[in-house]
Amino acid sequence: MRELLAKSNESLLEHTSNCLKVLVSLRSVFQGALPFLKDFPQELSEEAFWEELALVLMLHDLGKGAKS
Repeated sequence: MRELLAKSNESLLEHTSNCLKVLVSLRSVFQGALPFLKDFPQELSEEAFWEELALVLMLHDLGKGAKS
């Protein structure tokens, strides 16, 4: 099985891990300071926002594993 690359020097696993580390940093800085959430048409809790953002980060490069 070949290693999937997210970038030329970073495996998909490394990239995803690094993205999630950045998310943890962002959450520690912006926890409780997301006034734009009230502008979403449906109710979106801050906890749900961070959980959904983590899911997006984990899946955003998944297509790189598809066969051409």
